Amino acid sequence: MHPLNPVLSRKRRARRVLALLDDCAREIRGLVAVAADPEASHDARLAAACWRVETAVEALTDGDTSRLTATATRAPAEPALAHLHGLERALAELAEPLRERSGVPRWNGLGTLV
Repeated sequence: MHPLNPVLSRKRRARRVLALLDDCAREIRGLVAVAADPEASHDARLAAACWRVETAVEALTDGDTSRLTATATRAPAEPALAHLHGLERALAELAEPLRERSGVPRWNGLGTLV
């Protein structure tokens, strides 16, 4: 992301990834702030949202971003669910820039360009 980097597409992609990671961090901080509520832990919607977030994180770390989709169209009224849906949305959006190829040759570590 150096300002003199001639590869603008790589810079845009890196900035998009960083912005989405910031969104994820903000949603997680918000979730932590409301997670102490003992009532929220018994909500089936909260548990389902947590499973979807876990699936999204596993898909990103496994490299299988094809199964990621944003499911939240409107934020729920409960703060914990709102943060989980926001996190799920950010993770789904993160799949797009991670799926993209930069178009710039890279060394594969074995002495050849890929």
